[in-house]
Amino acid sequence: MKRRHLLNALGASSLAITGWENLVSSALAIPSGTFRYHDSRGDVLLSESLDRSEFWKGSELTQYPGYPYDQIRIKEDNRGIVTFISGTGNATFTPALVAEGIFEHQNIIPQYMSRLKVGEYLGRGIDPHHGLEYTDMFFLADIKIFYMSVPLRTVRFPLGDGRYLCSIELVTEDMVSPEEWLQYTTFMRAAESTLQGDWTIFPVVPMEYLVGYYLVEPDPVSGARVNMTTRMKFKQDVSWVADWGAQLSIVLRQGMIAGFMGSVEACKHLQRARSGQVP
Repeated sequence: MKRRHLLNALGASSLAITGWENLVSSALAIPSGTFRYHDSRGDVLLSESLDRSEFWKGSELTQYPGYPYDQIRIKEDNRGIVTFISGTGNATFTPALVAEGIFEHQNIIPQYMSRLKVGEYLGRGIDPHHGLEYTDMFFLADIKIFYMSVPLRTVRFPLGDGRYLCSIELVTEDMVSPEEWLQYTTFMRAAESTLQGDWTIFPVVPMEYLVGYYLVEPDPVSGARVNMTTRMKFKQDVSWVADWGAQLSIVLRQGMIAGFMGSVEACKHLQRARSGQVP
């Protein structure tokens, strides 16, 4: 695998990636006044996963030669579960289209991913924490033995040279106004109640926290490659089934694959719409 370099990232800082197998970078220094996650664990994940060659040591690696997604890594540490998925979708996308889809068109995904029961935008605006545009979206997903309930904030950064970084983190009460938080929680609880009202035997489990990012880069064959890295922790003691299932690699892998393929189909949908074809 040839070296690829990620330059001019996050304002004055710079990142350089040595192969997507390890996601190793040169020193990451984010100067004061540039982007920071609301949750400082996001800053730690970004720095560690891109700067430390030993970060993925001990992770469980699964490779899928020829698949739309060609590598998945999962590991657990004392801060939660860390996941990584990489692929090109076996399709021809521009990095700009992929980043746009991640930032503001993920509500297309439920059309192509039956396990995503709800994928709706809650709001958007300029985040005063860092002065950048954001979108907030609610996901209610079936991950086989329980439902994952999570509102996520996404911020998109053009890095130059056709590269983009899209950060994600759990939306919490202090990130929006009281009125917006009431609207968000009212919508989310109603969606959860509707799902449970259908007599599902599986619990709905919210996140304790979730931070992560998508790294979108040009690919010489397919046009774009996406690397998605997250660190997360489910709320404990909601259900023993969920506590047990959240630790199962097969459950996590299946959820990652379903989400990745749903995103691929959403990008194809955007391509067809841009070319004037009926999606």
